[in-house]
Amino acid sequence: MSITRTSTGLVFAATSLLGGCATSWVVSQAKGNPQIWDEGAKSERVPQPGPREVFAVVLPLTVDRPAVPAPTTEPTPAGVPSPSVAAAALAAEPLPLRLQCGVKQHGVDTLYRASTRYGRTWKKGTAIAAALEAATSAILLLAIPDDDPNYLGYTLTGGFLGVDALVSAALFFLPRQERYESSEVPTETGIRNDCPEGLQLVVGDERFDVDAAGKIGEFGELALAEWMTTPSTPLAVTLGELRLELPVGRPEQCAWHQHHGTAAPAGCLMLAEPPRRVVASAEVPLGALSRAP
Repeated sequence: MSITRTSTGLVFAATSLLGGCATSWVVSQAKGNPQIWDEGAKSERVPQPGPREVFAVVLPLTVDRPAVPAPTTEPTPAGVPSPSVAAAALAAEPLPLRLQCGVKQHGVDTLYRASTRYGRTWKKGTAIAAALEAATSAILLLAIPDDDPNYLGYTLTGGFLGVDALVSAALFFLPRQERYESSEVPTETGIRNDCPEGLQLVVGDERFDVDAAGKIGEFGELALAEWMTTPSTPLAVTLGELRLELPVGRPEQCAWHQHHGTAAPAGCLMLAEPPRRVVASAEVPLGALSRAP
């Protein structure tokens, strides 16, 4: 088989080596990612003392409705509404409002890492890469005839691979490094997702108990709906001496009416992406809310 007929295969072989050992090493240094060359890496995370405990309350602005059962064609007894009618009536009734509560612990872990860089695997890899690149470079520079239509491209590729092979050979002699590093990693651990006993929603001058599931009762929902139309004092939740104000402003009030399909007060605009919830949080003493009742 002639050299000319095999030139197409050679260019694919040369192109596959364009990301050679030396080039890859230079790119890793430029990107600040030299640890990709580490061998036998071992790491261990050690939690540090002093975690923080954070209590958060979420007020949803949206309306949750029951799922609508699939329609059926089965006949129903006289006087009994069909499943489709019953499903529509069910979907029209929103579920009770539920506040969402949560307690999370935020801390820091120290990550210790030990590894070897430019060790035995590195030596083997650079030696093999340098040999393959040098051989491919020689073929592209010496074996391609001058009349090949891709001669210039092959020559440039061969020159590039030749330089890369020389640098790869030099990288073979990089001294072995034993590396020991440490870094701090923030952590977040969920402790509980129910509302603690004693939590109350403050609406104007009234207080409404919040149960473990986050429900505030029918009267609480009516008072909240009225407050969203004519707000008075800031909306808040209390737990003992802790008081968290819920950041409900004009956009959130308008979003409430938009989500609920109720008449919004004057000045409210239809929002393209209305907010769906508001969140209030505060740090509490460690262990104060970690245990479920």
